[in-house]
Amino acid sequence: MFSVVQQGAVQIITGKEAVTEPNLPELNRYFEECLRESPPRIVLSLAEIPLFDSQGLEWLLSSAERCAERGGQMQIAASNPLCRDILNVTGVGERFEHFDDVRTAVRSFTR
Repeated sequence: MFSVVQQGAVQIITGKEAVTEPNLPELNRYFEECLRESPPRIVLSLAEIPLFDSQGLEWLLSSAERCAERGGQMQIAASNPLCRDILNVTGVGERFEHFDDVRTAVRSFTR
C-alpha cells in the first residue's frame, strides 16, 4: 500500500510494500498524481519500503527522468539499510540525492 501526502509544494510518496513488479501499477498511479504539480517536487520515503527489484529500480530511474523533464526533481529519504545497499550496489543511488529523513528532503527544495 502506497500513499501521497503534500507538505507545502512537495509531494511525499510513502509505502509499506516492496518496489517490485507486482506493486508498480499502484505506485505509478501515485507518482502520476504528483506529476500534475508544476514543477513536480517529489520525495520518495523509503522508511518502510522493504526492497527494490530490477523493475523497481528501472521505475525509479524513469520516474526521476520524467520528473526532471517537467522541470522538477525527485529526492529519496529515510532509506533503510537494505534499500540503501541495493541502490548503492546497482549504482542507481548515484543518480539521487539521499536524505536521512523526509523533513530534511522536503526542506532541500527551498535551497
